[in-house]
Amino acid sequence: MKQHSLPTGTADAVPPVPPVRRPTTIARARARTRPRRWPLVAVRVLALLFTAGVLAQAALAGQFVTGDVNLLEVHGALGTALILLPMLALPAALALWWFGRGPLWCVAIPVALLALVGMQIGVGFSRNLAWHIPLGTGLLGMSVGHLVWAFGYRRHLTDDAPSTDSPSALLVPAAPEEASR
Repeated sequence: MKQHSLPTGTADAVPPVPPVRRPTTIARARARTRPRRWPLVAVRVLALLFTAGVLAQAALAGQFVTGDVNLLEVHGALGTALILLPMLALPAALALWWFGRGPLWCVAIPVALLALVGMQIGVGFSRNLAWHIPLGTGLLGMSVGHLVWAFGYRRHLTDDAPSTDSPSALLVPAAPEEASR
């Protein structure tokens, strides 16, 4: 029996197979579980609440500028309370990454919001409006961007079986072999 070998350098040559990389312990632990929906819901709710709070802050600041000085206390109290939402959004983003198999970079958003809100509170109480107003505008833009991402994000399921926790799973019929089980 004669073996045929391919000449080297031709288009018919088979490319070398890359070495198989074993997943890390974290990747293996994440791969064993199905993606969960609740972290995404938590991220969406917190993003919505934070954006609504930042919009309320802008409205209160506008009312203060037009002459209602009593709203300055409400503006300060709401701004101080608003720091709690990025604090809650950080574990929610970590849960989205771990349990919901979301992207790791989404954890950076609550960290950045937490730092910016802290700076905003500091420059607000020091009455430094040259920094307070542009920083508030940036916070509004970042919170709206986070909100748009949170509601536009669709997690990709890695399992072959359809997920039962999404509405689209109800629309897709099961395969015949799965229906008989």
